Amino acid sequence: MDKWEEMELKANSADVHDKAEAAEYWFNEFSKLKLKTGGKVPAGYKEDDKARAIIKRFSDIPPGKPDWLWEGHIPRGMFVIIGGDPGQGKSAVGLDIAARISTGKPFIHSSLPIGRNE
Repeated sequence: MDKWEEMELKANSADVHDKAEAAEYWFNEFSKLKLKTGGKVPAGYKEDDKARAIIKRFSDIPPGKPDWLWEGHIPRGMFVIIGGDPGQGKSAVGLDIAARISTGKPFIHSSLPIGRNE
């Protein structure tokens, strides 16, 4: 097992000290890579390219017709939580959704095909 694999195991460990050790290892490895490139930003990226949250008030968002992935249930591009008690089928629903998206099959009780609504 190489060091990378060892750190991957530690990152997935329940022990917080293992997770911290893995994080420190990867931070150091990525810092070395940055030094090897002279601190240059890879092609296609800008220096200020960072993940940023876009915060808006609900009152600033104009109402509109949702673009549905599953009509009446899952709007495309939105955060959706599938909640319920253990053993109620949340995982089965998630797998069904993934299967329908990957095969292009329509959702139950939906007239919409998979793809963008026009």
